[in-house]
Order: sequence, then C-alpha cells, then structure tokens
Amino acid sequence: MKKYLLPFLLSAIIDSVCAQSPDVISYQAVMRNTSNQLIPNKLMGIQISVIQGTAGGAALYTETHKATSNVNGLITLEIGKGVAVTGEFSKIDWSKGPYFLKTETDPSGGNNYTITGNSQLLSVPYALHAKTAENIKENDPVFNASVAKGISSADTARWNKKLGNYTETDPLFNQSVAKGISKADTAKWNKMLSSYTETDPIFGQSVAKGISKADTAYWNSKLDSYAETDPVFDASVAKKITANDTARWGKKQNKLIAGNGITINKDTIHSTAVKSKRYIGERFGGGVIFHLWQDSLGVEHGLIVGLTDLSTGMVWSNVQSTSVGSVAQSSWDGSNNSIAIAAQSGHTSSAANTCLNWSSGGYSDWFLPSVDMMTQLWQNRFNVNMTLSRISGATQVPIGVNFWTSTELSATNGCGYTFGSGYALNYGKGNLFYVRAIRSF
Repeated sequence: MKKYLLPFLLSAIIDSVCAQSPDVISYQAVMRNTSNQLIPNKLMGIQISVIQGTAGGAALYTETHKATSNVNGLITLEIGKGVAVTGEFSKIDWSKGPYFLKTETDPSGGNNYTITGNSQLLSVPYALHAKTAENIKENDPVFNASVAKGISSADTARWNKKLGNYTETDPLFNQSVAKGISKADTAKWNKMLSSYTETDPIFGQSVAKGISKADTAYWNSKLDSYAETDPVFDASVAKKITANDTARWGKKQNKLIAGNGITINKDTIHSTAVKSKRYIGERFGGGVIFHLWQDSLGVEHGLIVGLTDLSTGMVWSNVQSTSVGSVAQSSWDGSNNSIAIAAQSGHTSSAANTCLNWSSGGYSDWFLPSVDMMTQLWQNRFNVNMTLSRISGATQVPIGVNFWTSTELSATNGCGYTFGSGYALNYGKGNLFYVRAIRSF
C-alpha cells in the first residue's frame, strides 16, 4: 500500500457541534492537504480551547486530544473528554456567551501546533445550558403569596389516593335517604332488568307508566337546534354544556384488546414478552455469544464467535481481479457472502471457504462474518475476550491486527477490519489477514 508524504496545510470543517450528554460536545473535522486531497488514517495532535467574549480573548478552558482520521479523512472527538490543560469544562456558564472554539493541530501527532482555526459557537449547547436550571430559585411574588407555595412533595403523593375508611358525621347526610344506600346498591345502578312487571299502585297512576321503550331510546339524543328561553336554565351551570360534551355521555370502554406480548385478566395487564435466556459473553453453541436479538414472535437469535483464529495470514480469495458480485457484497449477511465467494468460478481457496469447511464444538455451519457482524464482535470484545481467556485452548480475539470480512467491495478489494480501532477498510484481496469464523442460532 503506497503512502504519500505531502505538506500538511489542513482545513478543518465543523461537521456538527451539539450537546450529546452533560459536559460533552461532539466535534468532527475533515482533514485535507494542500492539494485539497483527503488525509486518511493519520494520527494527529489536536488542542481545543473555549474562548469567551471575543475570538482573540483568553482561553476559558483548554484540552488536548490524539485523534486518527478515518478512510475519509474524518476525525471525531468529544470536547470535554480530552486531557485538560487549563480550566474545568463542567464549570463553563453557557448562558454568558458569545463563545468561540479555537482548534490547533499538529499533523505529525505531537504537540507542536502549527495550524490554527477559530470559529464562533452560534448556537448554545442546550443540554449544557439547561443545567443552570438546577439552581433557579422561585422569586415570583404571586406564587409566594398563593396557597400553592405550601404544597409539598408529601402532599402530591396523596392526590390520587382514596381513603380506605371514612365515617360520615354530617347531620344532614345522616338524616337523608342517601344514608341507606349501600355498596351493594351502587353495584346495581347501571344494570337493567331484562323483564319486570310493575305492581306499584302509585307508579301505575303516574305519568311514568306511559313511558315506553321507544321513548327511552331518545333520552340521549340531542336536538340539532334549540333556543332555550327558560330564565332558570339560563342562570344555571347547565347553560355552559355544549354538544361536544353531550356526545361523550353514553360512551364507555367496553373492553381492552391485548396486543402481542400482553394478557389482560380482569383489572390486571401482564406482559408475556419472552425474556432473554442467553447473554453476551456466554459460552454456547461451540463458541462465545457476541450478539443477541428477538424476532417479532419473541424467538431469541444470536451470533457466536469461534474459540480460535483459523489463520493469522490468509488472502481474501485466490480470485483477485474478478468481482463475485452483489451476492457477496452484503454488509450484514455473512453466511450468503461466504457461500457466494466459495462458489465463484476459478475459486480454489479463500478465507470464506476456510470458515465454511471448519467444524468445531459439534457444529459445521460456520462462516466468515460480514462487516456489520464484525462490528458487533468489536463492540462486545470485552465480554467475549473475558470469556475466551477462561476457556482452556481458546485464544482471545487479538487487538491491533486486521481481519478479513466476507463483504466484497470491488473486483480487486475486499473489506478488511482493523480490530484495534474498530475501522472497516478497503484492502486488496491478496493481503494476508487474520481469519475468525462465526455461526448463528
């Protein structure tokens, strides 16, 4: 692989500056040389300063970083997580702007900063600025004079709680017919008799006797238009009842319908979602689990990495100038990628075929991981390597080496994976890289 040494006149482009979490600002920049070409895979020394008031003012906070550009010349770092030189990032009061961001770069990766940039932060990092609300004190005279000022957290905890037991001492209630109403009576209020013969002589002589089933059908029906002229009605609270209010009077929730993973038993709702039976870093299925997920039916699936490397130096394929095609270019389907590579015309050997032919732990369905699968393995390398270190005869997934993935990028290049930093890179198929097989369940 050829490297070109060019004068390092860099230009930094702030791709995004936003609050990610308290006391952190994400910063990205694209590095180019004097010919406006990207500078990929280069370690650089960077110093970041936050300046208050004017661009030429004194630094309120300064920190340093070591960052390596990716294949696109992009560097990414988090302001607030570097090595502090002066000041404390968490004590910056973002409400007292304006603020400026000064960047200084040493292209050789040291601290001899020869390239400087300065730009104003035009929008406040809201998640950081919002922290000032933690110290706001209430000084509203209207609130302080109201009854709300005396409400405590203990009071609000009781708002929706009913009394378990209460003795009525109101003399008017005790003398009224309501005193004789029991809990058993209220349980029957909304229940009608399917058939009943009235024998009360008083009812028989009243106007109520003439009310038919057809009459009751109209009770909840509203008039499309009516002008009320009753002075008693006009003076009552009922005057404010609208058609929208009456439309809801007879509506109730007939039943609840349980969705997937839910059961309903009377007043109780239960979740029946399948809980994970496996865990990341578990020795299982001939290797160690490094990824888990559930499908729409709640069935658990996962990816397992083999206990050892199958090679420390193998080409992607012996066919190195002809494309396998889209059947081997999936970023996530390592199994079908591997099968397509081994089936290519003229194929005799490859990293994928080595995995397909491997048998271990009683399983023979191993394959070369795709680039997305390798990313999942890299993200969970702590759990995986901790388990591998405890298994006799197993080897940990090494850091600082390149692995082949089964994802083809072009006729001459496959996707390699730098396991030390978690980068997927474009490499010629003839390079000698490590090979580690995986399987799924």
